Amino acid sequence: MKISVCKLCDETKELQWSHVIGKSIFKNILRKNGAHYSITTSLSEKKIFRSNDQWATYLLCKKCEELLNARYENYSLWALKNKQKGVKHQYRDNYLMISGVNQYRLIMYIISIFWRATKSDHRVFKHSITVDEIDNYLKKCILGESEIDSKVISVRVSKLACERNYYTQDILENVITNLVPRTSHEKGFSYFMIFSGYYFEILIGCLEPHQRFDLGILRKNKRILKVPYVDFLSIPEVFNYWKETKEIYENDKENLKYLLKH
Repeated sequence: MKISVCKLCDETKELQWSHVIGKSIFKNILRKNGAHYSITTSLSEKKIFRSNDQWATYLLCKKCEELLNARYENYSLWALKNKQKGVKHQYRDNYLMISGVNQYRLIMYIISIFWRATKSDHRVFKHSITVDEIDNYLKKCILGESEIDSKVISVRVSKLACERNYYTQDILENVITNLVPRTSHEKGFSYFMIFSGYYFEILIGCLEPHQRFDLGILRKNKRILKVPYVDFLSIPEVFNYWKETKEIYENDKENLKYLLKH
């Protein structure tokens, strides 16, 4: 038990062991693997190892934790899995069409993850930072006191695919990343993350007006979402991570064989 200031409501309360990316996502990966751990690569340490770390820290009070779950997380995860009542998935040639979806709740789900990452002191989120002005604005939006302005912050979602047919959907759905920063835009900056077979981008001051209508950009007043497919290895950071992981494994294959055994 830890008594401290809740990052969302700013009240001194007993804090929960809060997951930035939902506990259910980690549990689903471990269930599919039939193990109590995941396989993790640390590029800085040149190591591949088993881990049961779910990137949780003391962050929110119980009331705020339950608010985020009820208002954003539960709905969004069911909608993305095609299990939410009234939401329907249809696979087309160039995109996944999700109809009947409340896109604003999806936007706020991803924004809430981003915000929690910026407040977390877990080492995997050390590059997830924001400024006080944006932080206070996001808190108000998460609490329902204000609405996200798409002219400032947009969220784009894509469905992971593998053009080489090397990685199955089951494998892609088991991939999870932390928030990865990007500063190479002509203006603004962004972060991306991957989980549950989707590629999410948080775009802050990056988009021109016409780009806010592109495929995959979430729009709060629309009920039909067209999610473009993205080749898993076409994402530069993912390709480099996969390449370096393979090199680490090949250089120490005999000692790392145990990773493949349950």
